[in-house]
Amino acid sequence: MFITAYIPCYNGRTHLRRVLEALVAQSRIPDEIIVVDDGSTDGSAAIATEMGVGLISHMQNRGIAAARNTALKAARGDLLAGLDVDAIPAPDYLERVEAAFRRNPKSDAVCGQLIEAHSVLLPDRWRQVHMAQHHGPDWMENPRICYGSVTTVRRFALEELGGWDERYRTNHEDVDLTQRMYEEGMRAAYEPSCIARHQRRDTIESVLSGFWQWFAPRGQDLGQFDSIESLIGDRIKPVIWGIFEHRFGKDRREARPHLLGPTFLLPWWMALHDLAQLEGTAATADALIQRMQSIVGLMGGSDYVIRRATEALTGLHNCLFAERKEESSSPHATYLAAFERTARRALPTEKLRWSQIEFSLRRWDLEQRLAETSTGPMRTLLANPPWYTAERQGVRAGSRWPFTMDRRDEKPIPRYVPFPFFLAQAAEVLNGKGKPNAIVDAIAEGLSYSEFHERAVGFEPHIMVMETSAASYDNDRRVWTRLKDVLPRARFVLAGPHATARRREILQSEPHIDAVLTGEYEATLARLVELWESGGDLRSLPGLTFRDGESIVDTGRPQPVPFDEVGTADRLRLPLYNYRDRFGTLREPIAQLMSTRGCPYECTFCQWPQVFYEPRKIQRRSVERVFDEVRDLVTRYGFQTVYFDDDMFSPGGAWIEHFADLIRRNRLDFDWSIMSRADTFRPEQWALMAEAGLVAVKFGVESGDQGMVEAMGKRLSLDRVRETVRVCRELGISVHLTFTVGLPGESRQTLARTRELILELLPDSLQISRAMPLPGTTLEDWAVEHGAMKTREASALDGFLLSVLQYPGLSGEEADRFIEQTYAEYRAALAEAQAARSAGDAENIDQMETVAS
Repeated sequence: MFITAYIPCYNGRTHLRRVLEALVAQSRIPDEIIVVDDGSTDGSAAIATEMGVGLISHMQNRGIAAARNTALKAARGDLLAGLDVDAIPAPDYLERVEAAFRRNPKSDAVCGQLIEAHSVLLPDRWRQVHMAQHHGPDWMENPRICYGSVTTVRRFALEELGGWDERYRTNHEDVDLTQRMYEEGMRAAYEPSCIARHQRRDTIESVLSGFWQWFAPRGQDLGQFDSIESLIGDRIKPVIWGIFEHRFGKDRREARPHLLGPTFLLPWWMALHDLAQLEGTAATADALIQRMQSIVGLMGGSDYVIRRATEALTGLHNCLFAERKEESSSPHATYLAAFERTARRALPTEKLRWSQIEFSLRRWDLEQRLAETSTGPMRTLLANPPWYTAERQGVRAGSRWPFTMDRRDEKPIPRYVPFPFFLAQAAEVLNGKGKPNAIVDAIAEGLSYSEFHERAVGFEPHIMVMETSAASYDNDRRVWTRLKDVLPRARFVLAGPHATARRREILQSEPHIDAVLTGEYEATLARLVELWESGGDLRSLPGLTFRDGESIVDTGRPQPVPFDEVGTADRLRLPLYNYRDRFGTLREPIAQLMSTRGCPYECTFCQWPQVFYEPRKIQRRSVERVFDEVRDLVTRYGFQTVYFDDDMFSPGGAWIEHFADLIRRNRLDFDWSIMSRADTFRPEQWALMAEAGLVAVKFGVESGDQGMVEAMGKRLSLDRVRETVRVCRELGISVHLTFTVGLPGESRQTLARTRELILELLPDSLQISRAMPLPGTTLEDWAVEHGAMKTREASALDGFLLSVLQYPGLSGEEADRFIEQTYAEYRAALAEAQAARSAGDAENIDQMETVAS
């Protein structure tokens, strides 16, 4: 097969050289390369000449369809492989194209997969979702569109069809050609292995205008822009608001509320573009913006949403109508009335949706502000990489007990997702210092391995920071090894408790890892970026372990930064509504935050106080800062519940009293829950918290045997647990209890006592975990010394899989059976108790109704 690769080019100097370099380096080199310079004014033609490829120049810009036709007339190949000037083909792109034609000899065209190279910023991510130029991961016959950016067509098919329709100057020529192919009985195939990477970067303004341009040619063909009446009848409901409802619903269903801001702007944006197609519509466009303000206000949008939308739409109005002199025209009342009627039916009415729209728009503002204020030669990417298999999903960053859970449905986001506090706080510290960065939580966003890889590579980081864990370590190694292959100059840094515990071993065994951050790493990372930028001495930075030639340098633990000085987390650039830790009767959505950091206790199995934090130290945030964050989450972003995911919620009695007073004085209506110990607060303090909205609490009990509790270093009285659970239940506070099975000294007798306590307390929800000898803990030291571990594989340290510890008289299999049987007995007992309570409630209602009558 003779392959002609051609590139229509209009002012494509930015990417043309890279596209040509990728073509001449193909595993299957094209037989001919043609650049059609379509009247460029940026010197693109000189690059084609310099590269020694075929060049045909139009004296003026004639449009993309005309450029394609010029290539058709000049090409000698029987296969014409078209590539957009910003679509860089993978090294094996043409090899796979040729193979696809050989496998499907009756195909007249092969459409490849265009992957968005840039998807970190909100506009680019929105384009990746709503303007995708591919059909997914699977091969298909006769795809709906053969995208011109990555489609190869047989010459004779093009000639038979008469080439591309030159009415289409900027887009839609590929849609038109695809339709005409099928009308003539021709065939096409979509081959996702033929990959090119789209280099375009967008703003909200450019992506929304580009979206309108996708749909405008069809409207022009159908006469939808002929008059104001055709706009009313053919555009407002079926196109503008029909598209909005589809896209808005898609964002909601697929857990992307962080994208709702641009989707909300879309119908108004399209309407202004529509009106600009007709004369005498400037006043109507201006009135439409005013109508938007009143409609959005009536539907529940905040002042911020109205103000931000007004700013954006006014900017577009000025751009579209600035050169038009229509001062005497008056608004088209019928158009405005029809638009308002449809808008009122299509826009959301729920407060939460408007909060999510505001969240998305504020993310847009933050990204713009960071782009303006960030300086420095190094970009840092902070990442919580994917971790899943076909059967299980894992959680790591933000979890004190990284583990995997079974996948109960096809949804890519787990049912429990902890908030990555340290990653988000580190990002905020970098923001404050003006250091360019991005943060990606692949687990909370439901990214596949390939999606995460593409996003990381597209950001082109100089520094890649990843949290890792014991259970996910093998998975994470595969992720960073693949990334290092395509980002050879980037420095890779690991963080988190596991990395802290194994920092020397990691650097000795992993040549791809350049440094490990020890312990609480936000301030250490910011200083590391500065030292790498300036070429400073890394030995001066406490909290860092790094490779210096053949030696490993460990600068010791960092000095903890006061928690209040760390600042709040960077929540706006994360999928905030996808984090969930639901237990008891908590109302969703649930926001997670911390009021304290650290733990003064020494439980033998807990990695965080032994390894990650400064030992036996607890830090508290000021009540005012915590309350301000809570108020934002509740009033601005619509969260129903705030969960304090402290290591142990214990800010003190005076703090609690002040917090409760702030809630009362500000009339803040929300539920809250905490992670705490059962012996931290007195009954009157529990009552104060319940009065202030506390509805649920998590207690770590670990065992029903007092001797076991003492041996593990928890220093907790089980009688105090019983009393506190009773107090909470009387106050209407839902109780979640956690237990750990298989700690040293565990026996059939101690397990029986644990089961008895669980059935006695009968918590509203329950978690039973397996004891895992996590690196750096006293439990690991004991298990190694006594030969109690069935395996030393880090990936086996998953608290929700099989036990790895076994003792004389108690095997790991017995511990596993105990967990399964105890859960079954607990569920049966809880169901029986709930049924009894329901019957009692019904009887009380009957009695009250009798008295009332």
